[in-house]
Amino acid sequence: MNNDIRGFGKTIEVELLTHIANGTRLPAYNFDDSLFDFTLGESWLADDFIDNPECYLQGISPETDNFGLHAAIDLWLNLEEQGHLIVTKYSNPDYVRALFHKFEVRE
Repeated sequence: MNNDIRGFGKTIEVELLTHIANGTRLPAYNFDDSLFDFTLGESWLADDFIDNPECYLQGISPETDNFGLHAAIDLWLNLEEQGHLIVTKYSNPDYVRALFHKFEVRE
């Protein structure tokens, strides 16, 4: 992002991705089209997940008493504090940090 390269991707069905990640299934490959044969969903930009708490938490399991959501916010804050999240190129880092600090998980 600091070099003007925007990271982006597409969503994929969680169950399929889980099998691929666990090594229990290989993705089908279409040799005629030279690409993997599975349905992709919506597009996303990496900086949306870095700059927007609601986007960042989308799809996170809330778990008991919203532990998963609180843990995800804490992880973001820790990674940002250590300098692992780049929020300086396309946004105001102080503003983004404040968004995550004051973000309230809805019950």
